[in-house]
Amino acid sequence: MQNAVAPVFLIMGAGTLLASMSVRFGRVIDRARAIMDNEALDWDELRVLHRRAKLLQRTILLNSASIFCVALTIFVIFGSLVFDLYLPVVVPTLFSLSVLLLIAALALFIKDFAISLRVLESQLHACRQRQHTKVS
Repeated sequence: MQNAVAPVFLIMGAGTLLASMSVRFGRVIDRARAIMDNEALDWDELRVLHRRAKLLQRTILLNSASIFCVALTIFVIFGSLVFDLYLPVVVPTLFSLSVLLLIAALALFIKDFAISLRVLESQLHACRQRQHTKVS
């Protein structure tokens, strides 16, 4: 039973991250739809949003795979207890795989933040340029 505590906490954390990632993905999709509904399409922003949506999709898939591996780890732990099996390699391997998948998902999630910040900075610069041109 004690061996299942760490995986359960990992599932809780990864589940919370999954919710955050899903919300972020939804906002990107909503923004893309809003741009497509606009008569003056901004193709550059639409391309960036498409790139971000694909990145977030991969992030969500990696995080979901991590949760799946953690759940499988718990299943194997309980199965080995119920059937009195000795599986010294399976549990650590599954748990390690789940942590690696989570790390990959977090790396992509951070990359999405970097892209969105870069785009915002670019838009701020363009806005400043427009303001400066109006003043001159």
